[in-house]
Amino acid sequence: MLVELRVKIQELALQLPHFGNEIPLKWMLFEQAVDRLIEREVYFADINKLSEVARLENIESDEEFYSMIHFYHHQGKIWHMGSEQLQGVDDISGIVILKTSMVY
Repeated sequence: MLVELRVKIQELALQLPHFGNEIPLKWMLFEQAVDRLIEREVYFADINKLSEVARLENIESDEEFYSMIHFYHHQGKIWHMGSEQLQGVDDISGIVILKTSMVY
């Protein structure tokens, strides 16, 4: 039974988006910077301020920044709804929740 469970978990894991993808070191450094913010009890961040944090980790282009934000959102590490999902709701489209346990 344990072997069957392990096989099923592996099958499900392989279906997850981004599973097995390598990520750039600078993305991992950004993740560590976010972890440090959370340790300082910073649980929310403006997307523009977070972009500044990313630039400190050599994430220079907006395209790479938003790809990384999208990746970490789908990993469940941060929560961000882009403007395309929040048309007409400007108040929260620029907010990133760094501590996702506050969402669920």
